[in-house]
Amino acid sequence: MKAKTPLLLLGAFALLLQISSCKRERNKQSDRIVFDSISMERCTHLLGDSTMPCNDIKILFEYPSDSIPHAIADSVRWNILNALFGPAYASMSPSEAMSAYAAASDSTYLSDMEPLLKEELVLKPDYRPDLGLYAYVDHITGKVVFRQDSLLVYEIEAFKYMGGSHGYGDVAYLNLDLRTGKQILLKDIIAQGKDAALTDLLWKQLMADQGVSSLESLNEMGYGTLGDLYPTDNFGISERGITFLYNEYEIAPYAMGPIQITLSFDSHAPILKEDSPTALLSAGKNGSKR
Repeated sequence: MKAKTPLLLLGAFALLLQISSCKRERNKQSDRIVFDSISMERCTHLLGDSTMPCNDIKILFEYPSDSIPHAIADSVRWNILNALFGPAYASMSPSEAMSAYAAASDSTYLSDMEPLLKEELVLKPDYRPDLGLYAYVDHITGKVVFRQDSLLVYEIEAFKYMGGSHGYGDVAYLNLDLRTGKQILLKDIIAQGKDAALTDLLWKQLMADQGVSSLESLNEMGYGTLGDLYPTDNFGISERGITFLYNEYEIAPYAMGPIQITLSFDSHAPILKEDSPTALLSAGKNGSKR
């Protein structure tokens, strides 16, 4: 039995080396991810007349190239295109997705506004509307805003105007695990059954940010008047902690704009999962901003 002990120890040591090597290789794969960018700007005019209003399209976004293992690159790319344009475009190439989305945007615009303009022109043949009237706006940008080891945070900003008193802006975060290409959701970070504790932390941090000491004071300022504060999957991870973002009309009036609440890792450490993807950050290891 004693003679077998060194062999057992050597076997265990070899297994540990193999596991360590696999982890290093997975991190190396995430380090090899390279991002390219693509853009489009165009204005599709009603009736094909450049003097008429148009659908103003501006798209600019970053996406992973094929310089990494294809399965991971494809998964990251799918998640990004899905977040940018929707599931109908997620399996396309970036250029195909952008072109198809723009074509659909133009089609909606022309079918919505050309019949109305034609009716106006029947009554007033020389009518030329103000360029702001009958116009649509469709702007989308997507970029990497934080990256550390196997964690990547992608931010999408969109602005749309389809008539009415004002347009609508929207900001969305996409957190990705570069070892797998999969999206990191709140359930991957926060321990099960801790939603109520997280909600309480969000309220307390919002009170601290606004310099008040009660929920009533926040309500008087407009917070929570259009919906209760809740843990949202629209969050971005950084070295500062986790930033939860609520867009216009979600928990407050349009005039208050987007609302961000950042919880430091120290403040919510008791409700984090032990194997959370944020473990290295919460331990104090900094990442890089883009």
